[in-house]
Amino acid sequence: MATPRSFDRRSTSSPRLRRLGSVSLLPTVALTCAVGLATVHTAVAEPAGLLESLDSSWIENSAWYQGDAEINLYDGTLVIYGEPRAAERIVHIFVTEAHDPDLLVKADDWRRDDAVGMLKLNYVTEAQTGVYYYNQMFSFFFERAAMNLAKMTLASHEWCGNTFKELVNFRHADGSAWHEYEFNTYWDGEGDGSFDVSFPDDLVVYESLPGQLRPLRFAEGLEVRFPLLGRQLSSRVKPPTPQPATLRVASRGAVEVPAGRFDAWTLELEHEGGVDTLVFEAAFPNRMLRWQQAGGDRFVLRHSDRMAYWQKNATGDEDLLE
Repeated sequence: MATPRSFDRRSTSSPRLRRLGSVSLLPTVALTCAVGLATVHTAVAEPAGLLESLDSSWIENSAWYQGDAEINLYDGTLVIYGEPRAAERIVHIFVTEAHDPDLLVKADDWRRDDAVGMLKLNYVTEAQTGVYYYNQMFSFFFERAAMNLAKMTLASHEWCGNTFKELVNFRHADGSAWHEYEFNTYWDGEGDGSFDVSFPDDLVVYESLPGQLRPLRFAEGLEVRFPLLGRQLSSRVKPPTPQPATLRVASRGAVEVPAGRFDAWTLELEHEGGVDTLVFEAAFPNRMLRWQQAGGDRFVLRHSDRMAYWQKNATGDEDLLE
């Protein structure tokens, strides 16, 4: 294992982040040409923001409100300690919930007037590294109103220790913002702390992409820019500083994966770490079919199903995932 860096989290905080919203980080370029005595200015179109590029009707589809969850199983490779590992399990679970706005947890009374509708993505990975396993899980919560990311938690477990991270980027009904990034790890200097943060409303976390891109209004040539918080799937912690990322819809065509043959959109994501390729089903529910990450991780959809998984906990129910 790598030697841990030593620094005091009590005196370390990230710089206050300037609000990006859906505004491009690059200035508008104007082309000027003379036509006779007149001057014509032609503005070059800038990439759209992510939230404004999402289809608000996607989350209103009745499929999300049938009392079950969508479960997607992926074959894949996870790069750990610099080596590609065949993943024992990669699962993405999508389910809608009603949340208590003061705690941002599932409300006992989902009918309460102030409940906040959320789409939850549980993102599970498991891989063996030598004699021991890495077991890691994210929970991402997207607000039903705009599919913005309101909350992220990560639990990472392996034989060296446990790590927990929580990010909150939520705006209350009165407009007040709740921004938070807290952590607890087994690394010296990173044991327990938080960062002083202010996130943009359209913040995207790298691992949230399989959920947050599904409602995209896909169209060939579409270009979208947004602030991206880089890879969080780690037992280590560093200041959470978003960087600009650009997403382009490259093409549409037939794609074959173990789960079947699909009409699909291929997307290219340019970010600080390189260029990723993501492929999404063209028809609703627009599941992610493939993800090739710049860092080497790779996901390919093997199986998809819908079930009330919380009721499937008897001996033998594990066969339902085969």
